[in-house]
Amino acid sequence: MSWRLLSAGSHAVAVALFCVSFITQSSSLALAAGGLPPACPSSDAAAEPAPLSAGAWQAEWNRTNTVRRQANADAVDLLFIGDSLTRGWPRTIWSREFARYGALNLGFHGDRSSSLIWRLQQGQWGEGSSALHPKLVVLLVGTNDLGNLGRGSKPEELAAGVVRILEFVRQRSPGSRTLLVGVLPRRAPNAMLEERRTRTNALIAGCADGENVTFLDASKALAPNGQPDASLYRDNVHLTEEGYERLQAALSPVIRSLMARPSLR
Repeated sequence: MSWRLLSAGSHAVAVALFCVSFITQSSSLALAAGGLPPACPSSDAAAEPAPLSAGAWQAEWNRTNTVRRQANADAVDLLFIGDSLTRGWPRTIWSREFARYGALNLGFHGDRSSSLIWRLQQGQWGEGSSALHPKLVVLLVGTNDLGNLGRGSKPEELAAGVVRILEFVRQRSPGSRTLLVGVLPRRAPNAMLEERRTRTNALIAGCADGENVTFLDASKALAPNGQPDASLYRDNVHLTEEGYERLQAALSPVIRSLMARPSLR
């Protein structure tokens, strides 16, 4: 389903074309392990959960632990998890679009699917009365998994890592829906990296069932003519404020729609 959205930013009106995949399975269709549709890849090929080894990792771990401790789990209805693209939401956009939902940002610089699931398992989701139970989880991860030519994960491996995170959310918070955002295009990707990205998105789109998981491919928000708009990027991966305006124009209507639905449980 293709939508044209008009988003009024602080400096200009941003028009973004994007594609949202709402794939609804029949209620009589048996779900795969983890409560996900049969079209969803298995998590068997996922890398083992592990922390990052980069030098700045400890500082990020400390920072996100502080953010998590300061959050009132019962007040968090909207949870963002992912890498630096999630961490980097400008305050102006966050306050305007997401704060009304008691949104919590657990974005982590350099995160991969394996390190994201590791930190959730190691306490950032919480236990017992301190556990998160958001109405909606927005998951955006993968650009660091794919990495540079010849050194990144294969699409099947990344897809499996994403599925493992979806399974974790379903297990720990059955009442939560997930908005799964496809891996975003880089400013100047090489051919193999772009092929891996599009293949990954095709695989994880199969996890959408229209009820528990919604898949959104926001690529056209940043590449309206098929090629990434360089003016929306600070570097090859990270976005400018206008880039985030385009991205929120793709996400916000879907978030509003999903937040308006009754809780799953």
